[in-house]
Amino acid sequence: LYDYSSEGNLDEHYKKLKKEDRLHVAYRLARALADVHTLGGGEFSPIIHADIATRQYIMIDGEYYLNDFNTAQLLRWDSLNQRPCPGRLKNHPTDCNRSPDENLIIGWNEVYEGVDVYSLGNQFYKLLMNDRKYKGQRTSECLENIRVGYIPSLPEKLENSSDPIYKALIHVMKRSLQFDPQERASAKELAAYLKDALIKVGNHNKQ
Repeated sequence: LYDYSSEGNLDEHYKKLKKEDRLHVAYRLARALADVHTLGGGEFSPIIHADIATRQYIMIDGEYYLNDFNTAQLLRWDSLNQRPCPGRLKNHPTDCNRSPDENLIIGWNEVYEGVDVYSLGNQFYKLLMNDRKYKGQRTSECLENIRVGYIPSLPEKLENSSDPIYKALIHVMKRSLQFDPQERASAKELAAYLKDALIKVGNHNKQ
């Protein structure tokens, strides 16, 4: 997709976004991932992107699209047990954007599409805080925080904000950054929530 864009990627843009635009951008991020996870229209995700980050969302004609599938994995279906087979991702000892699922052991970890949702939550954090989740921490420190499920607290003023944009972004961030992958929302659920939030904010602004 880079060949079709001269407008850069979200990593170059997110700190300059207006508050009113951040909810729409969050929706675009979730919708793009949901489209990947629901490819084929089945009941399970056939693909793990495995590298969800702001730099992977490139702008084309003013909208963000998910790019860079060089580390993606196609998941197979276990017809005997009627469930998807897990993907296998090697832990990333230098990447603090990854999920706890990918860093449980040194070596190969069995994972599902929830790893993408967790990484998506890190991008929601950026939209809220204008920076990385573990800014200022040594790599070893942030990886340990990921393994134990520690997430930095949001500023109290932001956490308690009544602003519908911030409330929606906080909601999807928390639903994405659940330590247990079974507790995370799906990308499809996040996209649906954000679409509804966009409608409500639009109606709220018209009042």
